[in-house]
Amino acid sequence: MQRLQIDIAALQEIWHPADDSVHIKGYGAPIMKVRTGREGGGVAIYTKNSVKKVHLQQYDVNGLEAVWADVMVDKCRMVVGSVSIAPGDTAALNLLDSTIELILTEHRRLIIAMDSNSRHGVWDDSCIGLPRHTRSLQMGTKLDEIIRKHGLVVHNDGQPTYCQGNVATAPDVTLSVGLLELGPVKWSVVDDELRTPHEGILVSVDEKPDVKIEVIDWPKFDWNKYEMETEQVLSDLCDNWDKQDLLQSNSEILVSELVAGIEQCVQRTATLRTITKHSRPWISCDIANKLKDLRRLKRKWRLRRSPANGSVYKKAVDEVYQEIKQAEKEYWLSECHKLNKMKDQDKWKVIQKLTNQQTVQGVQPLRVHHNGKDMFF
Repeated sequence: MQRLQIDIAALQEIWHPADDSVHIKGYGAPIMKVRTGREGGGVAIYTKNSVKKVHLQQYDVNGLEAVWADVMVDKCRMVVGSVSIAPGDTAALNLLDSTIELILTEHRRLIIAMDSNSRHGVWDDSCIGLPRHTRSLQMGTKLDEIIRKHGLVVHNDGQPTYCQGNVATAPDVTLSVGLLELGPVKWSVVDDELRTPHEGILVSVDEKPDVKIEVIDWPKFDWNKYEMETEQVLSDLCDNWDKQDLLQSNSEILVSELVAGIEQCVQRTATLRTITKHSRPWISCDIANKLKDLRRLKRKWRLRRSPANGSVYKKAVDEVYQEIKQAEKEYWLSECHKLNKMKDQDKWKVIQKLTNQQTVQGVQPLRVHHNGKDMFF
């Protein structure tokens, strides 16, 4: 079982519970998929009553034991998947690969709680040095390829998640995309007293503080007023310099006087606006006005849920969504074109901003191919 912030519980190996046999106080009815034709297996997702969820049935495929849900917790929206892969089932891993690719074309954030029955040095310290022909290691190699292909983050820290007798391995893997945008992610194994070989896993996200900063609203900058302000300031500065012996003057002082004069003109002319981490630079005034109209149509539809109001609202949603995506694409391309004129150290900052990259928590081992073998350090 893997629990996400306690608000969401992703379970594997649920077997075949009878209808209405499982009740968790404060949680709604589960999204469930059981194994057909034989015992064992099965996956489920439980959410608190306060969590909004939608079962994404379009991602359910035959041959892959998985359920997917679009959930919203405290205004944070993501896709949650509970997946179980049978030992040696490489066909299921191929289906998982194609399903993840499809999900990431439509959603920004994804977290997968998975019993993968796959071992790899990235998430299982105990398998380093074992023969590569072992079935679980071959599965792990395939899963590692999927992880690198889709840019997934592995949250496991190497601790065993399956303990029985002298066996201690980590077949349970927690993967995500876009989750680190919300804040630092903590992954840990918990003692849940379920009396199963699989340990309970707790994944929590510490939300980043909503930092507000004031910036100059350049699109609304009054350049005519700025021209009048700078004309007077630069004229006074020029008269002052004419009275001095510029050959004997310190150039740094002259530059600082010029910069200070221009900054004063900007401060007297500019208007400020407050931005947060949720601000989107590609939202223009025109799009902002359309969003206001969209909210008005939504209120109208809520008050009177007629087919006509619903049709108008849905059409407006589609139009505004397409316009926002187009504006975001144009902004992204314009920022990419600026990279050619930047220094190398500045390029990577912009690239990380555009791709929403974050520093991965914990230390990931390095893989080195030596004498025909993969070694991890």
